[in-house]
Amino acid sequence: AAAKAWQVPASECVARASVVSHPSTNRCATYGSLALAASRISLPGDAIPLKPATSNRLLGKPVSGVDNLDIVMGRPLFGMDVSRPNMRYAAIARCPSGARLVSYDDRQARAFRGVHNVIRIDGLERCTWLRSGVAVVADCTWTAIKARNALHVVWDKAPEGALRSEDISARLRKSALEPGTCLRHAGDVEAALQQASHNVDAEYELPLVAHVPMEPMNCTAHVSTGRCDVWGPIQMPDSACTNVARAIGLPKEAIAIHPTRIGGSFGRRLASDYAAEAAYISKAIGDPVQVIWTREDDLEHDFYRPAAYHHIRAGMSGDGEVVAWRHRICSLADSMYPTSTGAAGLIAPRSSDLRADLNDDLVPCLIANYLLEVSNPKLPVETGSLRAPGNHANAFVVNSVLDELAHASGIDPVKLRMRLLGTKSDFPYKGPYRSSIYNPDRLKAVIMRAAEISDWNQALPPRCGRGIAAHYTNGSCAAHVIEVEVNVNLEIRFRRVIAVIDCGIVVNRSGVDAQAQGGTIDALSAAMFGEVILENGRAKQLNFDSYRWIRNKETPQVEIMIMESDEEPTGIGEIPYPPVAPALTNAIFQATGQRIRRLPLARFGYKLAT
Repeated sequence: AAAKAWQVPASECVARASVVSHPSTNRCATYGSLALAASRISLPGDAIPLKPATSNRLLGKPVSGVDNLDIVMGRPLFGMDVSRPNMRYAAIARCPSGARLVSYDDRQARAFRGVHNVIRIDGLERCTWLRSGVAVVADCTWTAIKARNALHVVWDKAPEGALRSEDISARLRKSALEPGTCLRHAGDVEAALQQASHNVDAEYELPLVAHVPMEPMNCTAHVSTGRCDVWGPIQMPDSACTNVARAIGLPKEAIAIHPTRIGGSFGRRLASDYAAEAAYISKAIGDPVQVIWTREDDLEHDFYRPAAYHHIRAGMSGDGEVVAWRHRICSLADSMYPTSTGAAGLIAPRSSDLRADLNDDLVPCLIANYLLEVSNPKLPVETGSLRAPGNHANAFVVNSVLDELAHASGIDPVKLRMRLLGTKSDFPYKGPYRSSIYNPDRLKAVIMRAAEISDWNQALPPRCGRGIAAHYTNGSCAAHVIEVEVNVNLEIRFRRVIAVIDCGIVVNRSGVDAQAQGGTIDALSAAMFGEVILENGRAKQLNFDSYRWIRNKETPQVEIMIMESDEEPTGIGEIPYPPVAPALTNAIFQATGQRIRRLPLARFGYKLAT
C-alpha cells in the first residue's frame, strides 16, 4: 500500500516498528494510516518471504507484563478492588452438597450494626450455575461475614449427604467391578497378557484436589432498570452472561460483563456461580453489591478435581515392546462438564473408526492389544476442571505404569517411551481436540532433551533417584526430569528439577517461563500435599494451615528449556503440570524402592526438607 501511494517499488520500502518507510525519499507512514488502502489490495499468495526467526526483535523475546508495576504497588486491578457508588457487601451461607435449605433464623444476624438485609437464595438446577443459600447484606465485609456466621440455618441432608472420603474410595472401587463404558478396544488383550514376558497389575488412586487460587471468588453486580452490570474476575464472560441471565430473568442483551484481572483460576473460574450470586442479590436489594468469599468458603464450596481409581494390567514382550494394556478408570462425575469421562490424556492406539481418533482427547501410541473402560459414578460432592483437566491426573498414572513396566522388564524408561510413541506417519490425523496434527516426534524430542540435560545415564549416590515423565496436552509437549535425595526420615531434597517444553512458536518468552515455573511448582504442591478430606459431607481443611501448599523456602529452582520450533503456538498454561507428579514418584522409587500409587505423598509420611 505504501509503495503504491508513493509510486516506488515495494522492494525499496522498509517495514519496522509499526512504520513503513522509504529511506531514499525520507518518507514514512504508520501501519494504521495505510490499513484502509492495504485492505483493498489482494494478497499475493503464499510466496511472501518472511525474515528468519533470528532477526525477530519481539517474537520469542522476554516482554514484561504491562501491569507488573501496578500489581507490585497494590493498585486496584482485581475483582475485590471494584467499588461502586452505594455498594453493599454480601457473605453467603451456602447449601452443602447433597442438601436442601429448609429454614433459617436470622435474628442474631440482623442484630449486627450495619446489616441491611438477609436474603434467601433459591438455587438453579445446577450448583455450577447458582447454589441455594442465605445471604447477609451489610455495609462492610467484616460485618457481612460476622453476621453470616451468626445465622442459624437448617439443611435437609439426604443420607448420602454425610459423605466421607473413605466412602468415595469405596464407591470408585466398587464401580471398577461393574460393567463400564468401552472407549477404545483393539486386538485381544487377555491373550496378549497371557503371552507377555513381563506383566504389571497395578491400582492407582487420586483424591479430591482444590484449586485454591490466591484471590478467592468474588464478584460485584448492579441490577437496575432492566439492565445488569457485572464486574469481577470472570474467565468465561459469555457463559457468565448466560448464567446471570438464568439467575435474574433478564435477556443476555441486557447484561454487561466487565472482567477484571484474575488472581488465579486453575479451572475454578470456568464456572461463574459467584457472578450469578452477585446479580441475584443485587436484584433483590436494588443496589450494587459485592459478594465476597472467605478462604474457608473457597475450600468448602470448590468444584474439586474429581477423585479417581485406576486399575491397569499391562504386558511387555521379550524384546521390550508394550504388547497389552487393559485400563479401567472410575472417576467421579464432573459437575461442570457432565459429559466428561475423565479419560483425557490416557494413552491409546489408533481406533478402527477414524472418527473416534478425530474427536477424542486420548494420546496416541502403539499398542496392538488394548482396552479402555470408564465409569463416572455421581456422588454428592461437587467436582470440576483443574489445570490440564484430566490430563494432570492421568499423566501420573500412565507415566508411573510405564516406569513399572520398564523396571519389570529391565528396559530403560526413556527407550521404552521411544518405542511406544511411534512416529508422525503412524498418526496422520487431526481433530477438534487436536488443533494441529499430532506429532509424536515432538514428544520424543522433549524426552530426549530432558534426558540429555539431566545426564540420564549417570550413576547417583545412595538414597538418590532420578525420574522422568512426559505428556502431550492440547498440542503442546513437556518432559520433566526430577532428581531427589530421600533420607531415612522420608525428607525429600530436590537435587534438580528440569522442565523441557515444546509449545510451538514462542511469542513472549517471559510468559512461557512464568507458566513453566508456576505449573511445575503448582504440580509439586499437589503431588506432595494436595488432598481434600471429606467428613460428614464437608471439607475438613478450610485454610492454608490445614490445606498444605508448598512454601517459598521449600520450592526448588526449576531449570527450563524451551524447544525451538516453527510450529504454530499451541499453549503453555496447562502442559507444565501433568508430568511433574510421575517424574517425582519415579525418582522416589529409584531412591527408596517404594512405588507410590496413591497421592499425595504426605499420606505416606513424605515431607520436604528445608
